[in-house]
Amino acid sequence: MIELAELASRIEIEHVLVRYCRGVDRGDTQILASVYHVDAIDEHGPFRGLGTELAELLGFTDDEPTAGGHHHLHNVYIEFDSADDARVESYVMAYHPRRDSAGEAEMLVFAGRYLDQFQRRDGDWKIAHRRVVSDWHRVERLDPPMAGYPVGRKGPDADLSYELFPSAPGAVSVD
Repeated sequence: MIELAELASRIEIEHVLVRYCRGVDRGDTQILASVYHVDAIDEHGPFRGLGTELAELLGFTDDEPTAGGHHHLHNVYIEFDSADDARVESYVMAYHPRRDSAGEAEMLVFAGRYLDQFQRRDGDWKIAHRRVVSDWHRVERLDPPMAGYPVGRKGPDADLSYELFPSAPGAVSVD
């Protein structure tokens, strides 16, 4: 039986995972950095270094297509080693708009998994170590956004979602 404290930890861990997805999709360095402990390591394809360094690399730049990507988490599996340590495997489907060598818009579709060590320090669950596994990928032509809809944007304060969630990166307690 899952106890209330474990259930709360599971929800907090899943919230960190969702904040990571929002941060990377919006190119928001502040949100991205907030999901990692200061000494956290991320092994992310060719990148191996501090999670906060990865957050800087994944933040918005004017060189990128303006549309944000999409990261979708599935099958989040959590095992606790102690009240403050957890192992987490999350399946991810990631859609990355980018430019090909001719400057044409294309979409990299990535299917993989995040293998995370989470730790709760000072009451906050964050990623202590992440390894990203690539299960498969493909590249497709990218069509323009649908007419009549607002277009998703990268960059802090550029996307309409910042009107709904103006205070990044953490959540306000509802005690």
